[in-house]
Amino acid sequence: MRKECDGSSRGQQAEKAYLEIRERIKRGIWGPGYRLVERTVAEELGVSRTPVRAAFERLFSEGLVELIPNRGAVVVNLSLEDAIEILQMREALEVLACKLAVQRLTDEALDRLRAILVEMKKAVHDNDLYRYSDLNGAFHRIIVDASGSRRLAETLDLLKTQTVRHRLTSLLTPGRARNSVAEHEAIVRELVRSRKEGTSRYAEEAMRRHIEGLLASLLYAAQHSAQSGSL
Repeated sequence: MRKECDGSSRGQQAEKAYLEIRERIKRGIWGPGYRLVERTVAEELGVSRTPVRAAFERLFSEGLVELIPNRGAVVVNLSLEDAIEILQMREALEVLACKLAVQRLTDEALDRLRAILVEMKKAVHDNDLYRYSDLNGAFHRIIVDASGSRRLAETLDLLKTQTVRHRLTSLLTPGRARNSVAEHEAIVRELVRSRKEGTSRYAEEAMRRHIEGLLASLLYAAQHSAQSGSL
């Protein structure tokens, strides 16, 4: 019994370490190039080094960190080319999520989307980009959850985590945050239209335009950063 409890405890610690490290990477607290030292991370999270090591290996398999022998792990610095490729993958998957979700979305889910839109507008008004990013994630999760596909949800979550730095950078592009709100309003509007007319094509197109807008702002931000010499 003791061995089983010990094993369960180690598993819980490994899960805790993984989730906490992943969340900090996702939020940009530990940004690209940040060195994760086993001992330091273990002390900060209040766990032993073994679960931290297991968490590093799991994050490595997800492409979020690089493992350096005898040095720990380093948060991956995703290139612009990689970010573009991931956004193109996201476009295909987000559009698929809309297609699957149209006939499964409940009135309650639509009300939650509308409520999030209100909060998104407030976040833009307050220039709170981290809050906006969190709300954006919640908005898209409702649609993905309505798709009924667990694998789709897991894949999209990973892709979004890998591009968190670029996503926040794109929001700094002049007018991008307000355009993003308008795009999300269009998604809700076209989800309702698609559900009423029995076709997903309107919602799919609205989502496609949203991801294309995100890609355009990312390219704009990268171009201006290069011109200013910050890349």
